[in-house]
Amino acid sequence: MQTGIFIRYLMLATIPALFIQCSGTTGKESDKQPLAAGDIKSFNTMRVEPAEIERSLNITGRVIAMQKIDVIAQVQGIAVTTAKPFKEGVSYQRGEVLIAIEDTDFSYNLAAQKSQFMNALVRIMSDLKLDYPAYFEAWNAYLSTVDVVKPIPKLPEVTDRQLRYFLVANNIFDLYYNLKSQEEILKDFTVYAPFDSAVTTAQVDPGDLIRSGVKLGEFIRTDVYEVKAAVSALIKVESIII
Repeated sequence: MQTGIFIRYLMLATIPALFIQCSGTTGKESDKQPLAAGDIKSFNTMRVEPAEIERSLNITGRVIAMQKIDVIAQVQGIAVTTAKPFKEGVSYQRGEVLIAIEDTDFSYNLAAQKSQFMNALVRIMSDLKLDYPAYFEAWNAYLSTVDVVKPIPKLPEVTDRQLRYFLVANNIFDLYYNLKSQEEILKDFTVYAPFDSAVTTAQVDPGDLIRSGVKLGEFIRTDVYEVKAAVSALIKVESIII
């Protein structure tokens, strides 16, 4: 019984003491005085603008052209003289002629085939006018555009099934697509530079007989290179000036 009274009294006496201690701490913080103007020391400032910082790095490595192309003959004929000789070290700009092969005989043969195509069109004109009058004007206008010295124009669109069968029976499509194939082959007699380049290997001279499938030389692109060199893993390389 006495023990219980003593514990209750002790608890009641402790609570006010804690309250007084907390109140005393809060009071001390409020007594702090602000700094006077003379106590503040001056210091210098500067404006910082973000900018790129270049860092040069000397490395040793091997410079290799990104593109290296072999020139392979697609047709047979005699090599002819061009504006620039196809020799080692000669530079070319995009579109300039690298190698040219004599194409006179092939061009004459192609012109003869175009003449046969025109003849086939002339033969069907009367039948077109009688059996397919709605399409006569379109095909007659097409015939007037065909020229033996110019590329063959695209055929008029054929949507009528009976007209398509009629043209097939008269070999119009066969003659047309054979001419388009021959025109593509004619382009192979002249090799143009696909980009700025320089010759590294040349195996043909004007007057040489060129056979289909034979390697004529090699050229590289001169505006894009790659460098093989050892650099630290902590260095970020964004561009290289050669």
